[in-house]
Amino acid sequence: MESTAIFEKMKLAVSVAGADIVKKAKAVIKFVIKEDAENPWILDLKTGNGKVEQGDGKADVTFTMADADFVAMSEGKLDGQSAFMSGKLKLKGNMAIAMRLSSVLSALQEAGEMAFARNAAPANADKLESTAIFKVMVSSVEA
Repeated sequence: MESTAIFEKMKLAVSVAGADIVKKAKAVIKFVIKEDAENPWILDLKTGNGKVEQGDGKADVTFTMADADFVAMSEGKLDGQSAFMSGKLKLKGNMAIAMRLSSVLSALQEAGEMAFARNAAPANADKLESTAIFKVMVSSVEA
């Protein structure tokens, strides 16, 4: 799954600034990739220093989409609003939390960029644009 590399990048960002982001977010986000729906990814920004892990669990907001669409959004090739309107991106849960995550996800993006600048990025990071997936997902819920 190509999306796995993006989740690894999220892990890196949380490892850099998770505790600060948890103070702001206080939310758990689930990402369900349709091709591997039995193994969703959880972005826990509610407890401790935060964490990104594969597994099921309760979430405040769930994003569901195909692997190729998730990757296309992360690369800026798929617009979040059009993905949402066309049914490629589905949202479930507390939309108020989803809408306030813009600032939190921006902080996570900055943390990821800082980690990459320190050469802490995974070997395949050059294939991924900066954490654009966050911006695109947030724009889709704010629209």
